[in-house]
Amino acid sequence: RSPHWRFKDPSGDPLDPRSLAALDAFLLKVKYLGGWARLDALDSSRPPSRIATALSVAASIARRLKAFHEAETASSQIRLLLAFVAEYEQVPETSETQYASHMRARAALLGALDALASAHQRHDDGPLTVPELAGTIRRWIEGQTFSPRTGPGAVTLLDAHAAAYADLDEARLVGLVETDWPD
Repeated sequence: RSPHWRFKDPSGDPLDPRSLAALDAFLLKVKYLGGWARLDALDSSRPPSRIATALSVAASIARRLKAFHEAETASSQIRLLLAFVAEYEQVPETSETQYASHMRARAALLGALDALASAHQRHDDGPLTVPELAGTIRRWIEGQTFSPRTGPGAVTLLDAHAAAYADLDEARLVGLVETDWPD
């Protein structure tokens, strides 16, 4: 139901929100807790028709994500992720107010992912677990799109872990009261 994705039924029509709600209720009823094989088994069990279409689409999406999960190299994992985004992303209409900013952010993120895939392919292309890859992608995107401004007079906000490594002339603690410090 996310506005960022568009999943379609086999006829090419967007999934009906009522079908998604029925699928959600069905998965709760059968106590689905996850797993590729269990989802395939549910898909082949022939649930009621409204649920069957949404479940079939969900199983198809899960198979795409399983291929990403089982890829043998980090670069192929990232390229599969890029292909997934290209196929299922929901780009706003050109008339919407956020279109221009969405497209700039989209280009930056997809460019960062493509560059990361190339870097892995050139330097270290061993497979990564999903949490490792998610952390790598998050750090890469942050480094590419949200680099802080530096220079004289700049204010740098740091968390407690980063502050231990900072070279600062002056530090101000925010969010603490005097009673948080021992005598």
